[in-house]
Amino acid sequence: MWHASEHEIRALSCADCHNVHQQHPKYLAKPTQTEVCVACHRKITPLLLRQSHHPLRERKMQCSDCHNSHGTIADKLIDAQDINLKCFECHAKTRGPFLWEHPPAVENCLACHVPHGSSQAFLLNARTPYLCQRCHSNVGHAGELQAKNSGQSGRSVYTALNNRGFYRGCLNCHLQVHGSNHPSGKSLLR
Repeated sequence: MWHASEHEIRALSCADCHNVHQQHPKYLAKPTQTEVCVACHRKITPLLLRQSHHPLRERKMQCSDCHNSHGTIADKLIDAQDINLKCFECHAKTRGPFLWEHPPAVENCLACHVPHGSSQAFLLNARTPYLCQRCHSNVGHAGELQAKNSGQSGRSVYTALNNRGFYRGCLNCHLQVHGSNHPSGKSLLR
């Protein structure tokens, strides 16, 4: 599917990415696939250096594990029909179908995750609760960190605050954010 692909439209040739003559490694270091890709895709380089990232810099995977540089039917040269199908190849347990599904997880993994690198854990594109509150209101939940009042001294934060607002981490309770098959998992707690 090279014809009309992003790389063909930009007038790249085979020699822009591939070595047309075999080079002896003793005389010239051959770049890794990631080094070849980031030579043009420079905005990706700092993302790969972030704390949470796919293991490209560790050489446990490479760009072609997700992208087909020769052309695809999907956006961003993703080597699948859509981004979710590509993600599910490695992250099968998040696929479902689930009895209780979380709609953003079904629609598009990129609603919550950044594919190349993030400063947040699990390649999230924002911290919780801010990520969650983009779609969910904090009605019925603590929107701010709560403190015990003077009448609750001697009680643990768990019992005094009824587990609400504990470090403001949605994922402390809502563990199954991709979906749940537990009969009482409607709130994605189990």
